[in-house]
Amino acid sequence: MTHNHDLRKKILEEGYIYGIKNKESTIYSRIKATPSTIDYLINKLKEENYFSKKRLEINLARLGIPEFAWVFISINWENFDEDAFYKKAFSLNHVHTIAEITGSFDYAIKIFGLSIQKISSFILGFERLFGNQIIDLEIHYSSHEYKRHYSKITKLIPTKIKKIDCNLIEEKHVNPDISLLEISKKTGVHRNTISTRWNYLWKEEVIMKECLSLTEKGYNLINKGLKVLIIINPVPGKQKEVILSLVKNEDISDLFSTVNDNLIAIIRTENSRTLSEVYKKMVKNKHIKRTTTIIFMNKKTRAGLTKQELRDLSPNCRESI
Repeated sequence: MTHNHDLRKKILEEGYIYGIKNKESTIYSRIKATPSTIDYLINKLKEENYFSKKRLEINLARLGIPEFAWVFISINWENFDEDAFYKKAFSLNHVHTIAEITGSFDYAIKIFGLSIQKISSFILGFERLFGNQIIDLEIHYSSHEYKRHYSKITKLIPTKIKKIDCNLIEEKHVNPDISLLEISKKTGVHRNTISTRWNYLWKEEVIMKECLSLTEKGYNLINKGLKVLIIINPVPGKQKEVILSLVKNEDISDLFSTVNDNLIAIIRTENSRTLSEVYKKMVKNKHIKRTTTIIFMNKKTRAGLTKQELRDLSPNCRESI
């Protein structure tokens, strides 16, 4: 029974961090168990609500969506309808994630765009849309992404995209288990073309990995129930040294620099005790001057981009369709 528990935990952790499949390997090559056993336990873990679905981790920069920002907002709670806020915010293509947070602000919102100027214009419209419900905000624009969902980002220049690529991404977002043959029948595109373009998306690192979307139960099983965002102020002129150190840190899932020369790291860990251990290890770097830690209390993320949203956000997809 203990062996079975350990294997279930290992499969869930591997499927979340490294993916069922990534560019270098599959979960079947990394775990010492038969493929049928792994598939059986993955299905059991889903049945028992440890994860909600499989999903693709997409490198949006390769689709021509190179910029993003985290926006922290303070809410006027006397004039705020939380359900309406989530519904209206997620109806906007640029909004990717909304999280309730600790600290001076109430929500953190991750926004994608074609440029900082486009994101700034969107945020101005966002403020007008919600009127006096927002009383304050702070924006952290990305300047360079180094790590996304535990994977190093090696390619940020847009690649060539075709109409079928956008279709493939949407179909796999809607139904991750759909086969390429089924997509071929659904789209009317030859199976060989579908296969060629699917392999192209992997080769060009548009698709970084296929991983598991965990539930709270799943995060707790693999000891990653606490998510935090840390704003890091490096010593002037020492940002590069800090980046090299943080990219190697396995506790950090996401890392990017901002336009004002700060760094933002996102960490998942078990609890406040383990966060303290991770934090102390991180700030031993003599080139880190100051940090600000923000805890995510609750988070909702967009399920995936539709073809229309890809057209709205990506010039590559728009030109290819």
